[in-house]
Amino acid sequence: MRSPRLFRRASTLLRVLGWLGAAGYFAIGLLVLTLRHFVLPGIESYRGDIERSLAEALGQPVAIRRIDADWRGLRPNLRIQGLEIRDAEGRPALGFDNVEVDLAWSSLWRLEPHFSRLVIDAPTLDLRRDREGRLFAAGLEIKQDERQDEGVSRWLLSQDRIVIRNAAITWHDDQRQAPPLALTQLNFDLRNRGNHHRFGLTAQPPKALAARLDLRGDFVGRDVKALAAWTGEAYAELDYADLAGWRSWVDYPVELPRGAGGVRLWLTLAKQQLTGLAADVRLNDLSVRLAPDLGMLELASLDGHLGLRLDHGLGFQARKLSLALRDGMRAAPTDIDFNWREATEKKPAHGEAVADNLDLGVVAALADHLPLDAALREKLAAFDPRGKLSGLHLSWSGDAGKLNAYALKARFDDLGLRAQGVIPGFSGLDGRIEGSERGGVLELDSRDARIALPAVFSESVMTLAALEAKADWKFVDGLIQLNLGSASFRNADAAGEASGRYLGSGAEPGTIDLSARLTRAGGGAVWRYLPRVVGAGVREWLRDAIVGGSATATLRLKGDLKRFPFTDGSGVFEVKGPFKGASLRYAPGWPEFTDVAGEIEFVGSRMVIRASSARLWGVALADVKAEIADLGASETLLAVAGEARGPSADFLRFIEASPVGGWINHFTADMKAGGNGELKLKLDLPLARLGETRVEGRYRVAGNDLVFADGMPPLRDIAGELRFTGDRLEARQVRGALLGAPMTLDLATENGGLVLRAAGTAAVRDVREHFGVAALADVTGSAPWNAQLKVREGIADLRVDSSLRGVSSSLPEPFNKTATDAMPLVVERRAAAAGGDQWKVSLGDTANLTLIRRLERDRLVIDRGVMAIGAGNPPLPGRGLGLAVNTKRVDADGWRQRLAAGNGGEVAAMPPVSRIDLRADEFVIHGRVVHDVQLDGSLDGGIWKMNVKSKEAAGRIEWNGEGGGRLSGRLSRLDLPEGVEGNATTHAAETADDLPAVDLVVENFSLHGKPFGELWLEAENTDGVWNARYDIKNSDGALEGKGRWRPARAGTPATTAIDFKLVATDLEDLLKRFGHPGAVRRGTATLAGALTWAGQPTSVDYPSLAGQLTLEAARGQFKKLEPGVGRLLGVVSLQSLPRRISLDFRDIFSEGFAFDSIAGSVSVKQGIMTTSDFHILGPAAQVLMNGSVDLAGETQDLKVRVQPALGETVATGVLLMNPAIGAAAWLMNKVFGNPLDKAFAFDYAVTGSWADPKVEKLAVQGPRGALEEKATQ
Repeated sequence: MRSPRLFRRASTLLRVLGWLGAAGYFAIGLLVLTLRHFVLPGIESYRGDIERSLAEALGQPVAIRRIDADWRGLRPNLRIQGLEIRDAEGRPALGFDNVEVDLAWSSLWRLEPHFSRLVIDAPTLDLRRDREGRLFAAGLEIKQDERQDEGVSRWLLSQDRIVIRNAAITWHDDQRQAPPLALTQLNFDLRNRGNHHRFGLTAQPPKALAARLDLRGDFVGRDVKALAAWTGEAYAELDYADLAGWRSWVDYPVELPRGAGGVRLWLTLAKQQLTGLAADVRLNDLSVRLAPDLGMLELASLDGHLGLRLDHGLGFQARKLSLALRDGMRAAPTDIDFNWREATEKKPAHGEAVADNLDLGVVAALADHLPLDAALREKLAAFDPRGKLSGLHLSWSGDAGKLNAYALKARFDDLGLRAQGVIPGFSGLDGRIEGSERGGVLELDSRDARIALPAVFSESVMTLAALEAKADWKFVDGLIQLNLGSASFRNADAAGEASGRYLGSGAEPGTIDLSARLTRAGGGAVWRYLPRVVGAGVREWLRDAIVGGSATATLRLKGDLKRFPFTDGSGVFEVKGPFKGASLRYAPGWPEFTDVAGEIEFVGSRMVIRASSARLWGVALADVKAEIADLGASETLLAVAGEARGPSADFLRFIEASPVGGWINHFTADMKAGGNGELKLKLDLPLARLGETRVEGRYRVAGNDLVFADGMPPLRDIAGELRFTGDRLEARQVRGALLGAPMTLDLATENGGLVLRAAGTAAVRDVREHFGVAALADVTGSAPWNAQLKVREGIADLRVDSSLRGVSSSLPEPFNKTATDAMPLVVERRAAAAGGDQWKVSLGDTANLTLIRRLERDRLVIDRGVMAIGAGNPPLPGRGLGLAVNTKRVDADGWRQRLAAGNGGEVAAMPPVSRIDLRADEFVIHGRVVHDVQLDGSLDGGIWKMNVKSKEAAGRIEWNGEGGGRLSGRLSRLDLPEGVEGNATTHAAETADDLPAVDLVVENFSLHGKPFGELWLEAENTDGVWNARYDIKNSDGALEGKGRWRPARAGTPATTAIDFKLVATDLEDLLKRFGHPGAVRRGTATLAGALTWAGQPTSVDYPSLAGQLTLEAARGQFKKLEPGVGRLLGVVSLQSLPRRISLDFRDIFSEGFAFDSIAGSVSVKQGIMTTSDFHILGPAAQVLMNGSVDLAGETQDLKVRVQPALGETVATGVLLMNPAIGAAAWLMNKVFGNPLDKAFAFDYAVTGSWADPKVEKLAVQGPRGALEEKATQ
């Protein structure tokens, strides 16, 4: 019954639906036809309706310039041109040239426009945020209206598809004060399908900032008001980006001051939070701070795939991750998986790490820059892990500060770890490890490893060329038990093996059972292998004491290390082994022993080093022992003792090289010794206070020689004993010989210093010969002496005393004395400031010398001083040497002779004299005695300026010693006295080889008391040749000329040459000045010539004298001459003729020969004067001479013709009687050449000495003899 009814109802329903469908179909068709033929062609008339609909959707007034319609498939298509969005005042704000819209049919039941596709072509949009944070689009403020924003967002997400093509957007952010950011070639595609939203965006940022940007997103969400419920993923890709450059517009979640590279990011978001991140990165030059409390991470490069999980803990994944730090550290490509889960109510925090090819050094370096637990970071910093792990699997449970459980398994290469507590430190280890909170196993097979066992050995690091070991550990009741099954090692200084067991907590030393054997060890390395329980002082002493050599040793250590060195027998400690070829530096500052061979031994609390043989330079040592009796004592005391026999020179070297040298102020530093001696030495060294080392020693010598300093005479045949401690030095009645005479010496420390007292006798001859003082050649004899030397704080004071009784002296006054006279000699040396000293030498009241020395370039030089002779104690000059003399007689020649005989060393060592004050009744110089001398001189700018006043001279003299020297003088008077008898030879011998330049003017010059007048002398020394000009003027004549003196050079003798001209305007008075009064009456004369001789200009050498002389004289008369210099004039005056001839010419020659003229030339050769034309013409006669005169022998060999003037006499007489006849006779006499004179001429030969000449009359040769012919030629 029901079936037909149900069928009818269904059939009715189907008919209704069919009619409705048909109606709908025709309605839609009608709608389409209406749109196609009526609405779309006239779409322009609907523009206002469309503008209002868009305005309602956007919330802003909208204006459209033109609308075109068409069909796109089955959907209406609208093309809008000139779309403008206006502001509230109706002004255009944002415009689009072309907008294309495909209307969706769903708009019919939505009752609002709905687009299946919205396309905007090439829009240009200018976005700006002002300083107050307001947003503007093309100048149009985008107000923060939440309802409006939701409407726009909802409308955008409700459209099927929105496309923006080739857009350009410029962003101005005034609030950040950032430069404009332009995105060009922007393409955007948003597709919405219900709650599923997908978008894609590509754009081109400024090329300096990034390559083309590609962003994609896929999100699921119903309502923009419920974003917390949205989920989805986002993707971003940039082939290149300057990450730091984007900081102007983007706030990074981390500090990123620098970085660039390419990146691809996958982000997973849920509940508005980042829950996952994956990235492919290739970044360079990256600086990033991942949290404010972390350090800046500086990466040179970062490459690989990274993954991060942030929900309920932390998950991290890396694949082929490689990085390089900016400091050069690199990590090879590594795979890492890390997972950490936060603690929950049911489960503690736990984690797991799996890695392969993991570089622990890089992990540790990054720890300060990663957001790790603070406790974990601290442990990484403390242990400082290094090396590479492979096959790592690490798991743990609990906080990093207190792990409940952990497990570790890995293979390691070049592994390193810093020691912490009982956990050893190491580096360069290869092997494997497997362990947990209960214990573990360690196997090592390493090369070039370094081990640090701070709980066992004090040496911070042991370097091992090879290390093989098997060990295990376990934790029992809070203690760690370490079992070393076997271990062997070798390195550069040792090789050995060890096994043992250790139990400790780290808070206390623990217990140990260790056996070790060094099969090879360098002697200097033994200390490295002593356990820490051996005191630090002992280990440090062994480190510094044993140097070099080789050794073997065994070690046995067992017991509670807290009770070391087991003096109660509770444990065992033994180290034994021989060594050889070592050096022993037993105490700081003391000379080391070399070639030491012996044995080192630690037994219980005692250490002993016995040296069976050793050397100290050239000294053989015996019975050397270093011992510590109790290693466990509160103060460790090392006792060193030994004996030595060898050269005393090495003993002096030992004193100077040891602290003893400082204790005695290096008194022995310059000493030199010969011979051998015997030393016994003992030192007690508290190792904690080595500055309090106690020393005791003795040194005995016999038959030794000792020199205190260079230049000092040696002490011979010394015998005695020297005892010394750390603060005392003592030697009593040491005997020896000084300069061949016996002496005694005592040495002791007094008042913190060192005092040496000596006494003996010295002979002047030995002193002169040793020190080479030639001035002591006139001093003989010997005298006793006493000396005392005090040295304190590096300052030495010396005093030597002697009465000089037994010494005689023939030195010039006032230093002459007899052997019985006393002349107290005192020599004192006092230290002065800045390392200098002061010396004082006194000879009673006779003389004293003070010298000040200064330190210059590590040597003492005399700076200034003063010598006083009979002048009290004059003050020291500011510089140089002052000389003050006040005595009756000063024999300068005697002192010059004695000083010249010496080697000049004692003078050369003195500073230059800078001041002279001389007072003497007699001053002997160059063989002449000057009386009542007062001389004051000072050195000013290298020039001596002297004022001279004496009986013989007065004026001012200057001496410039530069070059060859220059003597300048302006004297009011100068009288050169005659030389002292017997000093002429000395004077000639002492004449200098080189004469200085001279500029001398004397107003009144006298020679031997004879006034010569005004003297001018000027001379220059050019290339070793002395050239002089001179001029002497007075009222009677003048002498001028020049001279040249060439000193001896390279085998060529010295020569002197002079050219001169003497003009006598009054010959009588001029000869009177020269000491020959009455030799000539009246007359004038000119004598000129050029002479040379060998030798000095101050002494004529007659045998070498040569040259030419010319003489012209007129209107004078020879008078009777006395012997002396006048003898040569006697030869010329012919006064000897009357005594030698029978005719009586007494009236002509004996009482004086008047002459009208004298003329002649003389040649000189080898001191012999030769003339052939000497002619004297007088009113009574004329004289012709030729021959020679020997100046050196004072002899002559002359031929003389005397022609009396008879012709004129006869003519005169006839004239008186008969003038006519007389005139004719006079005229004939002249015409025929005075025949009457010639008829009565006489010839003579004059030979012999000047004092006793021989005159021989010669036969007359006729009216015209040889002399006459010679004279008339």
